[in-house]
Parts: sequence; C-alpha cells; structure tokens
Amino acid sequence: MFFDASGQKVDNGINKNIVGITLEDIRKIPQVMTIVDDLRRMRIAKIAIEINLINILVTIDKIAQALLDATGE
Repeated sequence: MFFDASGQKVDNGINKNIVGITLEDIRKIPQVMTIVDDLRRMRIAKIAIEINLINILVTIDKIAQALLDATGE
C-alpha cells in the first residue's frame, strides 16, 4: 500500500487494486516489522517509523546509520 509523508493512503491505481489490510488496521497491530535493504527506500522507512506504522525495522548498516543521523542520535 502506498501512503504519503503524513501517513495518509495515496489515491492511485495500485492502491485501488490492493485487497488486504488498511493502514488503520496495521496501526492496531502491536508489532509490525518491515525489511528495508535498499537506500532508495530509506525515506519511506523513516516516514513509516515516524507515523507509527512500523516498530521493528530490519535493515543494512548504511540505512540504520542514515536514520540515526537524521534524528540527531
């Protein structure tokens, strides 16, 4: 499912054809994990963390460091 920087579902053709769980339903799940292994996906991972869509991230060291740098840690 595609969503924007504020966590709202994007109204596009792909989302209209997806059958499955909604963003609201995902937010109700206590533990949601995702895997990000491509630097091009780092921005979306950061947004997903910020909007509490995921709370477990499996990633590579470059992405982990970039996310830490972005938060000032």
